[in-house]
Formats: sequence, C-alpha cells, structure tokens
Amino acid sequence: MGELQSQVDEWLLYCRRSYSAVTVKMYSCVIGQLLQHIASNGKQLSSHAIENFLDSKINAGGSKSQFNTYRIVICSFCSWRQRKYEIKSPANKVPRIKTGSSKSRVLSQDEYKSVVNFVSGMDRDILQFIGNTGLRRTEFAVLKWGDIDQQLKYIRVTGKGNKIRIVPLNEICRDIILKYKRLEDNEPFQPSQLYWGPEGISWICRRTCRKTGMKKFGAHAIRHYFATQLIRKGVSIYKVSKLLGHASIKTTESIYIHLVPVDLYGITDVLD
Repeated sequence: MGELQSQVDEWLLYCRRSYSAVTVKMYSCVIGQLLQHIASNGKQLSSHAIENFLDSKINAGGSKSQFNTYRIVICSFCSWRQRKYEIKSPANKVPRIKTGSSKSRVLSQDEYKSVVNFVSGMDRDILQFIGNTGLRRTEFAVLKWGDIDQQLKYIRVTGKGNKIRIVPLNEICRDIILKYKRLEDNEPFQPSQLYWGPEGISWICRRTCRKTGMKKFGAHAIRHYFATQLIRKGVSIYKVSKLLGHASIKTTESIYIHLVPVDLYGITDVLD
C-alpha cells in the first residue's frame, strides 16, 4: 500500500504541472477515497476493487454522472501509472454508466427568487454572484482579489483551458464585493473559500432543494439562468457566448436556440 501511495503522490505532482489547483484538489480527493476503500477492505488496486468502490458511491446515493467522473479520475491515474511503471491499467475494464441524454436544468425567474430568498449570509452572496456573472463553480472557487477591478467595473475570469475573459459587474455584484475587506491581489475573494472547493457550491444547492422541496438543481442551473435572462432581455447570443466563455458561439446556440431574442418579436408581421 505504501508503494501505491507513493505512486499517487508522484502522479498528483505531475497533475499540478498540467492542471488547475481546483482540478488537482478534486483528483486528490477521489484517489484518496479510493485508497481508503481499498485499505479498509484489504484489497489491491484491481478492476474488481475499483468497480466495488464506484458501486459504493452509487449505493450511497451518488449519481451516474459522479460514477463516471470518479472513473475518469481513476483511469487517468492508472494510465499515468502504466506509462511510468509499465503496470497494466486495471481501470480499463471498468465500464462507464450510460446516463442518457438529459435536458439542461434552467432555473425559472420565480425559482431563482425563491432560492435567493431562502438562503442567507455568505451562501446568498455566492449564489447571487454566480446568478449575476454566469461563472462556472470552478471559476468562482479560484477567484482572487487581483481578478476584481479596483473600480468594481469587471472581473477577470480564468476559464477552461486557462483562457482569460472579462465579465462586467452589475450593482448587485458590487454590493456583494463591498461587504468584504479587500485583501492582497493574490488572496482569495472570501466567499470563494467558504467551502472546500467547488463542491461546496453544489452542497448549498442540494441543501436548498432538500429543505424547500424544489426540483433538483446545481450551480450550472444558475449559470443557465444568467444566460437565459440576458437573451430574453435582448442581449445578442454572441455577447452572451463571450460572457459565458464558450469556445464557439455554436456551443451557446445549441443550448439556448429555443430562446427567441426579444428584438425578433413581431418581425414576421411584415409578411401580412
């Protein structure tokens, strides 16, 4: 077990050179849980042990998406281990679970208001900030004071692929920021560190659903709400795509094509 732990530590060091700090934290958490499961059951790292670990997550109430995400992390480690030490990967024999196609969850305006009215304190600041900037939960989790403009006009967001984009701040976001003492540029924005990593934001959403009886939603549903409201208020889908940090406008269109921009209403009346 000591040798396997040493290999994990070496792999995480490799990951730190290639991935964001948030991703490495998540990888470390998943692999740590796997090692603990193996040790407590007196097993070796094998296909059976991996599948047994993943099944335990499903039995504990985890989703199929979580199963597949954990599997990807474990496959990544095993593939690295195979390249480094020529130890055949046991994860390749573990199949992913088919989740089927599902429509993206979008909070309605009434639902968003209900959520904001239900939560309080820093939890409320977190969800409102995402609802008014459209940040991904991973993007919010790494937000630092140096990313926030001194005049509070915009934030500089590091998105997927380490791509930088500028997102303007509205009055709601400015009021939230002003609640907190501004620290050094390399210090985290306080609400982003309230919970450990981006999973904390998901925990707020799950708790809200459980206590209110609302249909299940996550941080991405709030991001969808942000984009939906902009499009319905006439903001061009091109600008929305830029704000969301999508690599291509086609990605934005594929998600929000069902929304008709306000400036198109009545345009077909000329055909009368």
